[in-house]
Amino acid sequence: MNFLKNLKIKVKINLILLLSIACSLIIMYFFTQKTITRIFDKEVKRFSQSELEHYKFQLKSLVDVAYKVAENNYKASKDPNQIKLLVDQRLNE
Repeated sequence: MNFLKNLKIKVKINLILLLSIACSLIIMYFFTQKTITRIFDKEVKRFSQSELEHYKFQLKSLVDVAYKVAENNYKASKDPNQIKLLVDQRLNE
């Protein structure tokens, strides 16, 4: 600390200001980094949830289509006129 005694008051004030600014910048950096990380995590979670809901909806739509196809085929297999029409089409090919 002897080197501080030899410095002029102007240099001491500048040194104190410089250290204060440096400390403030370091503190702001850590808070900003933490805030950005928290916001990023929230956005990733929100996007992930949104995509999951989108894929669930698509899967539900595909299952509904498959169910309707199976249901229509089952109904067609019970209708004698429909069976006759399908057999005639196959025989004429």
